[in-house]
Amino acid sequence: MPIKTYNKLVRDKIPKIIEKDGSVPIFKKIDNNKDIAKLLSRKLLEESQELNERMNDLEILQEDPEYFNDKEVMKEIADIMEVYEELIFTLSLSGNLDKISKQRKLKADSKGRFKEGYYLYSVHEK
Repeated sequence: MPIKTYNKLVRDKIPKIIEKDGSVPIFKKIDNNKDIAKLLSRKLLEESQELNERMNDLEILQEDPEYFNDKEVMKEIADIMEVYEELIFTLSLSGNLDKISKQRKLKADSKGRFKEGYYLYSVHEK
């Protein structure tokens, strides 16, 4: 029987789904919030990379509004939101959402947002 290696945090029901499919998952349950937070951070990178790959598969410069209705893009964004929300919970930041939002606004006010689409190639320093 071949072994496929993952070494990553998975959704809670994945081990049972694997068993139901007749395979044997080798896993451990992480109980330490510090470790879970680190794994969630890594998972956020993984999900962002998957979104990036999907976006690269699409014609980025297309002006068609249907572009934003791509189901795979929506699934990847939903995965990112799930990890983001779990990370907030794991870090006990749920009570600080106002502070997080304030930090986001302060950064947006001082450095802007991403609406204009500036892509920085380089800077010729003084």
